[in-house]
Amino acid sequence: MKVYFSGNFSNHKRFERPGQEWGCDAYSNWAEQLWYIPAVYLCSKGLVADVCRMIPWEALKAYRDKWAVYEGQEDLPEELYRQADAETPFDAIDYRPEVTVNGRAMEFKRSAGLYYDPYNTQESASMEEVRRVIAHYGLDAAQGWEIRRWVFPWKTRRRPKNITSMSLKFIARERPHQAVSFHAEPGKAVQFVHPVSGVPCTLTVQALEPVQLPLENFPHADIWEWPRCCVRMRYTLTPAPSAGWVQVNDLAASDHPVQKKQAAASSYPGTGAGAVIGGNDGPTAVFVNGSSDGAGCTAFSATHFAPVPPQEVAWQVVYYQKDAADETVLLM
Repeated sequence: MKVYFSGNFSNHKRFERPGQEWGCDAYSNWAEQLWYIPAVYLCSKGLVADVCRMIPWEALKAYRDKWAVYEGQEDLPEELYRQADAETPFDAIDYRPEVTVNGRAMEFKRSAGLYYDPYNTQESASMEEVRRVIAHYGLDAAQGWEIRRWVFPWKTRRRPKNITSMSLKFIARERPHQAVSFHAEPGKAVQFVHPVSGVPCTLTVQALEPVQLPLENFPHADIWEWPRCCVRMRYTLTPAPSAGWVQVNDLAASDHPVQKKQAAASSYPGTGAGAVIGGNDGPTAVFVNGSSDGAGCTAFSATHFAPVPPQEVAWQVVYYQKDAADETVLLM
């Protein structure tokens, strides 16, 4: 199998030489998952590492059985979409790797992924590609696989002549953990259990009011009419998060901006992109970081063209936290 520094799993620059395959045969049980690093590839401009995570077929079958009833249905509630996305066995842990060669740490430049589901019978170019990779590395085709190809530029101008040590560190990113959904009113205390630690928590609503965001917070106001009506909630949260951070979201999506006049296609801002509040899936809230004492927190609802009664907004508390401590795997 030929692997290139500039490519992913199928494309690369013309006349580029493939990297030298260096077998590692390294395993890890990081984050209670089975990881396999079969090989790295030494290229002139950097190193390419293939990192494979096995997904037991039982987990894939359980997921398919649970969500099969919704297959093909349209206009599902946003909360169901989020739940299905959160429960998928693929991309179950978000991480970034760091490779160290001869004592020098190297950060990745880009990555590409392939996903293999033994229950997927549809033929496609990506399925053919992932089968070739599975066959090359001798992976168990009865299981599911998430295969990521990570590209690391050399820290030196040229490829090291002699490599005496090499390792890869798994570094987990914060992942969302849904805690509780609720409707707010001033003075209301929402009690729930921390979705990771199990510690009892309390969110107390201090104030709830409709607001209109200043026009200067939004880009291209001469071209786009932005939804600016939302609800501001002030609250306290106890205990303060000891790790990661917290976000309080509106479960509803923001209204799309409306074009005032003809604009280039590249100027389309999406659903709230670039604004202080709003995002692809609706709202963004002011979050609590790990050093906060949980006092004086503020959250904003999704933005709309018409005011929404504050008591009708459905809020959700989401904790962002690492699922595992960092772990280093020796590759040689």
